[in-house]
Amino acid sequence: MKQIDKGIWIKIPSSRLYLEDIEAINDIYKEHFEEYEIITERFELDSIDELLKLGQDKINKITFKSENPHVSLELMPTRAEINAWSDDVKSAGVVAKLKNILDKRLTPLRYLASSWMWLPVYACVLIGVPFLSKWAGSIIYPIFIVLMIFWAFWSFRFKFKNYSLIYLKYKKAAIAFLQGIRIKFF
Repeated sequence: MKQIDKGIWIKIPSSRLYLEDIEAINDIYKEHFEEYEIITERFELDSIDELLKLGQDKINKITFKSENPHVSLELMPTRAEINAWSDDVKSAGVVAKLKNILDKRLTPLRYLASSWMWLPVYACVLIGVPFLSKWAGSIIYPIFIVLMIFWAFWSFRFKFKNYSLIYLKYKKAAIAFLQGIRIKFF
């Protein structure tokens, strides 16, 4: 009797990654696999250093994949996918390390735009509107309604316009740039 490998497939929502995240992913592949490929939308790269030679500040699609064992990480505009054809210890460990890197960059705001959030919001509206109706003549009632409408539009926009983005610079450099702007204006 031979056990059949089930494989591993993980789908992660879109996120914002920086150069240090891509380098960490590359280090994992370098540590665990002799040969692997790095592919962007238009190029197959020999090393991660060639990303900086592309002449772009950001990209939104990159793929890392190895063949023996098969483990691939595909960062697409709408999501990230990690696939392993085998569920052996090595593949599972690599998948867990890759997932940890991507999970660090997920925004907590994604929960506010999830489908599960609509149920508590509707409950608040159904319970809150009768209580707020006694303040119908005051400013509180219109503010509540405007906030609910704003949240609904923001939620739809966040859910459908969200996409992955990979900045080809270090996060500290991006933060330092923003701090420099703040110091200049204030």
